Amino acid sequence: MKKKKKQNITLVVVAAVIVGAVIWYNYSAEQTRQEGFVFGNELSQIQEEVMNLQMSFNSKITQWDEGDLEMQELLKHADSHFEDLGDIINMYDQLAPPQQFSASVELFKLSTDSQLQSDMHYIEWIRTGQESDRIRSDSLLQESFDFEMMALGEFNRAKIGYKEYDGEPEKFVAPDADITSKVNKIWQNMKEKCESESTSQEEADLCTNKASAWRAEHLP
Repeated sequence: MKKKKKQNITLVVVAAVIVGAVIWYNYSAEQTRQEGFVFGNELSQIQEEVMNLQMSFNSKITQWDEGDLEMQELLKHADSHFEDLGDIINMYDQLAPPQQFSASVELFKLSTDSQLQSDMHYIEWIRTGQESDRIRSDSLLQESFDFEMMALGEFNRAKIGYKEYDGEPEKFVAPDADITSKVNKIWQNMKEKCESESTSQEEADLCTNKASAWRAEHLP
């Protein structure tokens, strides 16, 4: 039976291209410029790796859909894909972004995590035929798209802020237009995820508390 193919790599391609254009430090201090370049380069490499993993994952689904790959081989590749994407999600926590870019890094991480969850539900739909998994996969894919769009916007706003305060990073004030509404939207998504995926009330409460802490940290 044919399955609808996932169309889920466009945004990570865009992210890799935009984040790759990362020479935006104009400060006189060489150390500051170097730190900015290292952060931007590492973030670009993470997004490029996400893109490559999704292209490979989609390729395997296409091969199976066209009868060129056995189900067991697809499931084997999917397990490897989930593990690799999970490792990449942990890499976001190892970045050392300038404070103004922390929100965009968190959003990229949320986008990739939603992508992983979408892929897992998609494979479960292929395996069992449960329509609820397909619906959940589509919902998470849209969520991943939304997070990535926010991440790109946040990244570019912070980049513009750096340029506006050429040579004086201590005077930087991050643009906060629409930030409150976006943070609240992300917070609501995080809470809904806590409620839908937690296996106990205690786990749900802990997850919700972490979401609230994230909201408090990122509100302007």
